[in-house]
Amino acid sequence: MHRQFSETEVLLSPEQFVDLPYTPTLLLESGFPDSFTDAPEFQRACECGFDGYFEDMFEWNEDRTGLVFVERFYTLSEMQIILERGVKDFTFPHPDITMSLVWHAGFWLGWLSAFALVHPVHAQVCLDRHRAFVLHQHEKQEQAQAVLHRAMDEVLKALALDGRVRLRFNFKRVIDGMGELSIQRG
Repeated sequence: MHRQFSETEVLLSPEQFVDLPYTPTLLLESGFPDSFTDAPEFQRACECGFDGYFEDMFEWNEDRTGLVFVERFYTLSEMQIILERGVKDFTFPHPDITMSLVWHAGFWLGWLSAFALVHPVHAQVCLDRHRAFVLHQHEKQEQAQAVLHRAMDEVLKALALDGRVRLRFNFKRVIDGMGELSIQRG
């Protein structure tokens, strides 16, 4: 169902694929959890990423009256820089923009899958690195949810006892293992 590539595969031109309609069968094997890949948000993000790879290659013509397709070819180092920017945008987002990890993972899977049409080996190297980042972030989010659930359980228990509770909690420090949850009753 998903594409696999070998080191010896012939490289093609982006221009050969610019009009290729997106279909999920073009996606590389992601290795992401089902909770990601089954989400409609992930599936939409894959399509946006796939299309975005090609959209980045359109530029205004000299008269600025229309767009022309200008092929771009990326080295592995350039791809790593592009992907690092994507990671930075997720890790340190603009204050007005929020992006879920599911969307981020899907967008870059789609983008790298389009790139794989032209350079499959480099795309696979980048996807392997990106997968490691996404899975690490997913693990951190699961840990954060577990801490939050424990905190809420403690708050509910304290409220059940006497209805008064003071909660001191630095979420980021607890997640990073450098802080603790403090609940004072009364």
